[in-house]
Amino acid sequence: MVRLLLGLLTVSSVLTLGTTVSSAATFSWTVSCSEVVVGPVTVLALDLPGSVDVTEGVPVTVALLPTANLIRNDNPSAPAGTHTGTLSCSLTFGGVTVPFTRSLSLTIGATGNGDMTVGPVSIIVNLGPSVGVVSLSAPIFTSVGYASNIPIIVVPLAVNTTVLLSPPGIPTIPTLSTWAMMALVAVMLGTGFLFLRRRVRLA
Repeated sequence: MVRLLLGLLTVSSVLTLGTTVSSAATFSWTVSCSEVVVGPVTVLALDLPGSVDVTEGVPVTVALLPTANLIRNDNPSAPAGTHTGTLSCSLTFGGVTVPFTRSLSLTIGATGNGDMTVGPVSIIVNLGPSVGVVSLSAPIFTSVGYASNIPIIVVPLAVNTTVLLSPPGIPTIPTLSTWAMMALVAVMLGTGFLFLRRRVRLA
């Protein structure tokens, strides 16, 4: 009986540890976005390379997905108003290319200045059964988008992209919680006690 309980505890410990083991990896990435006109400005095309270290199951926040990073003023006398557009890009992550878009909204006030709001985005990159699936997301982002006296506005790449590497689709091995283990031990001890009493009576 004691050997059986020890065996169960050992197996449970192995299963629990097996589900918490994670591995780290470095992935190269590139992002390319096309030029797009948004009212009186043009969001210029760009190409960004980089790399990121990712640990399986642990999200990391980095500067990766672009917003409206290079904005050219095509009309210094633009009136107040709101203009919209779509930023069309592609992400190559770990050798796999995925297209994505982000909405653009430029609001110019009566003072001749304006803000550019870039919509949120979520991207899924399937790197295959031997690596896993990478999820990337970035929230809504607002920055300066128009100024009548500035010909080119440069917006730094925001550190707001969350990257998460999930393991390949392998069935999860169930583990016993602390309470479940305690209940199992109690049942086994109770069964062993009844078995011993029965043997004593028979003797």
